[in-house]
Amino acid sequence: MGDFFEYRSFKRFSILKKGGFILDPRQKRGYDYEKNRLIIFIALLSTISISVLNTVYADIINEPQIDSNNILTISGETENGFTPITLKIYEAGKDITNDDLNNLSDMYYHIREIVSNLDGSYKFQIPLKGEEKQFNIRIKEGKSDVIEKNIIFTNSSANEALQALKRSNNIQDVKSAVNSFLLAVDFGFELYEENKSDIEKSDLLYEIINSVKDTEVNSQSDLKNLSEYATVLYALSNADNVESFTSIFNNYNKQIFAYDSDIGALYNNQCTSESVKADIIRRLYDKHNDESVYSNKNRFRNLVQESVILSCCEKNLGCNAFDSVIDVLAKIYNNDAVFISSYNKYNSMAQAKKNDTALEIIGHSFSNTGEIIKKINDVVDKAETVLKPSGGGSSSGSGGGGGGFIPSTGKTDSAYGFNSETNTDNVNNTISVNIPQKTNTAMEFNDLENVMWAVDSILDLASRGIVEGKQENTFAPLDSITREEFIKMLVSAIGIPVDNNKCNFNDVDENAWYYKYVAAGYVNGIINGIDDMNFGRGSLISRQDVATMVGRIMKKMGIDMDSQNQAAFADDNKISDYANESVYGLKALGIINGKENNVFAPRDSTNRAEAAMVISSMIGYIENFSQTK
Repeated sequence: MGDFFEYRSFKRFSILKKGGFILDPRQKRGYDYEKNRLIIFIALLSTISISVLNTVYADIINEPQIDSNNILTISGETENGFTPITLKIYEAGKDITNDDLNNLSDMYYHIREIVSNLDGSYKFQIPLKGEEKQFNIRIKEGKSDVIEKNIIFTNSSANEALQALKRSNNIQDVKSAVNSFLLAVDFGFELYEENKSDIEKSDLLYEIINSVKDTEVNSQSDLKNLSEYATVLYALSNADNVESFTSIFNNYNKQIFAYDSDIGALYNNQCTSESVKADIIRRLYDKHNDESVYSNKNRFRNLVQESVILSCCEKNLGCNAFDSVIDVLAKIYNNDAVFISSYNKYNSMAQAKKNDTALEIIGHSFSNTGEIIKKINDVVDKAETVLKPSGGGSSSGSGGGGGGFIPSTGKTDSAYGFNSETNTDNVNNTISVNIPQKTNTAMEFNDLENVMWAVDSILDLASRGIVEGKQENTFAPLDSITREEFIKMLVSAIGIPVDNNKCNFNDVDENAWYYKYVAAGYVNGIINGIDDMNFGRGSLISRQDVATMVGRIMKKMGIDMDSQNQAAFADDNKISDYANESVYGLKALGIINGKENNVFAPRDSTNRAEAAMVISSMIGYIENFSQTK
């Protein structure tokens, strides 16, 4: 490394400090500075001049070198001495276009600044760690242009351990090679460090690596990534309870889906609700003591695939989510000619027919993905000749039927409909409600312990016959709700006539269970659809669209909603213009409220418990309004 120089200025003299040695003429006893200052100045000038004459007047940067101890040496010479040198090292392929002070540590492997020696020479020495990789090196000397170099860091010790792993033929040799490799690359994976002593006592991590070392480990980077993956599997397998298992799964999601980006995208984009995530984790946790699964990379990967796909189908996330599921299945089962034929036929269908087909498949229970494939083949085959009326699984019952939970529909706000308050000739501008009375029939649900805030609302609607359970004693409060399911609940709650109404949405089948409710909602001006031609059947309903539908009812009843004088939600800028008046108007009436931290989350899907609470609150307000009118 180049020496560091420091200049110190005083009132009438200068001191040049190099290392710990101070060049100060005054240190000589009896020295008269005033008398001899000219002599000193000439002497110093001469010394500097001689140095300058001996300086090479050309910038020289030597080729970077890495020695056997993995020390990177970068050296060179500047045209002038005491020139600032800046060194930045980053991994090849990393974007460093915005290297501000806030993200330097994330972008660069190493940054250092020094000053060249008096003769212009300088030297950096940097210890390199980690697996084999290519580095780009940027050097800037003073005001000159940046010079770029690149070098490949091999890490010979790690490479020796990698070759030893490839030669290994028993678990002890695998363990020795892997441990040597992790030491050589300075592994440092947090979860590994937390469990290191236990991991080294067990064979599980090494068995995972051994299961694919001959086919998937071809580089140091491969082995490092696989070691992280195996560490996560070890931790999951040894989790003491489902809470600990869930925490590990959520914190190391990146590693779990590292070898299956399609399943990872399906999980992260479609399985956004806690209900679906909990179902997936339950399936994985049920097998977490099975070492035959958790000690084998491919078996665990298959378990994750099946768990995500089964939960997506059984939880009925809506038609858009099913499109994502069938796309993933087509990649997994790309050698199944019969299924690929069904997949292609499905994708060639008109949207309404695709939705009908999807609704015949989702919402059912399956034992494995093979059963889903068979169901898809059967339904698509039937749909080829007959457009099946959609029964929507268990949705034919009252109360919205078999909802799913929080998909990512891929729609913007406007795609949920309600872009404007359009009133056509066939839409009523007023509405007369006839709210069902409570009955003495007691309804019991055994799954409301996680939604205590909604229990009274759910039981209120159940006693009025507006909702019922999905199964006996099961309400499924955290399952989300589709647009057609919610409009059925809402229309049933206000008791408007549902017969002899008409609507012409392309995606609403006249023979479907939900047709009369959608038509009643349309004729009475409660819904508009997602565009002029489509209702949006099969899509889950957002919180702001729930507010919009309920708000329309209140306005048509002549109820004043003071939306102007309400404190804004923290995410007010995310509430669409068409929904803003209803959101704040219903807030003023006490019918809706936000989530934690004053967030309304307008684009989140609505679950059955939330829908029940809004509708029950609406009923309560309407009943009081009618009595005081």
